Amino acid sequence: MISKNKICHITSAHPIDDVRIYHKECLSLVSAGFEVHLLGVIQGKNKNPDLPYTLVDIKNVNFLIRFLILPFKLNKIAKDINADLYHLHDPDLLTLALWLKLKGKKVIFDVHEDVPKQIYAKPYLGKLQKWMLSKFFIFFESFIAKRIDSIVAATPLIFDRFKVKNRKTVNVNNYPILSEFNISDEAYQEKKDVIYAGVIDRNRGIVPLIESLSYTKAKLKIAGFWGRDAFEKEVKQSTNWDKVDFLGFLNRKQIADNYSKSVAGIVTLLPTINYVESLPVKMFEYMAAGIPVVASNFPLWSKIINRINCGICVDPENPEEIGKAVDYLIDNPQESKTMGLNGRNAIIEEFNWQKEAEKLIDLYKDLLKN
Repeated sequence: MISKNKICHITSAHPIDDVRIYHKECLSLVSAGFEVHLLGVIQGKNKNPDLPYTLVDIKNVNFLIRFLILPFKLNKIAKDINADLYHLHDPDLLTLALWLKLKGKKVIFDVHEDVPKQIYAKPYLGKLQKWMLSKFFIFFESFIAKRIDSIVAATPLIFDRFKVKNRKTVNVNNYPILSEFNISDEAYQEKKDVIYAGVIDRNRGIVPLIESLSYTKAKLKIAGFWGRDAFEKEVKQSTNWDKVDFLGFLNRKQIADNYSKSVAGIVTLLPTINYVESLPVKMFEYMAAGIPVVASNFPLWSKIINRINCGICVDPENPEEIGKAVDYLIDNPQESKTMGLNGRNAIIEEFNWQKEAEKLIDLYKDLLKN
């Protein structure tokens, strides 16, 4: 155990009980002996996180408020918390990161997503707007990254982008907590459902996934929340909606239980610029649960899945190909079981949060030793 250094994690865009922020990073740091405080804007499903937290009551958190007003509000509260180290999680908090550093505080910025690439995926922006915003944001984040203590990158590609800007950049992947997932005793011959878990929107490949139910005997379970009300209405009018078991938002135990009862996990995101080089945590959670994955045939994903032999890669825009992959797993239960075990073993040996937490804790110890 180490001395009780006081840490403050700050988020403006994630729920206060976000899986990466609260369940993985904060609780791992508490177990390592740190005193951790959470500062956030959005209440989570877990109404009372098991550590000190402050929730800012602010209405209508739109783009301008998040970037121009919210950092000022959070800055005052962060000052009152008076932590030894601040760990920030959202792009609109970059200015807050700089202010805290100028006050002599230790500051870590956690880069969850590649924001310059995400900007190019925004359908409401024109080509010139996307180019200008992306270039500006690269300059903006680079300017601040060079002046704070460390960058925590959620993927190897984000790490590669930031390591030249800050020598204390560390890759802490968003891999599963192994203890949350157990392999089911249910025979694969008895499993007929597949599951999709996560945000439910168009870019996540929901439309072709629903259409794929015309080509498979499986029933689809969907767990998560809708990105937009209009899209929910559109999807629920689909002729295949009667083959969907909509589960809504599930807690961590409920989602693990549903994984274990499924023949496969689906992660057929569409080939947008911000997805093709991402590492979706749901893919690794399916592996941790010991079930095969049916995933988009992006080069990075295919390389992992084919090396491990833990699933089938498909064209995410081809419903028939998705449906046939699902039926192959149903019709070949022994091979499906082997794929599931291969994925589970890969999580045990390589893709687990316990290994990532060690890197995060080592970073904290290094930054706080001076």
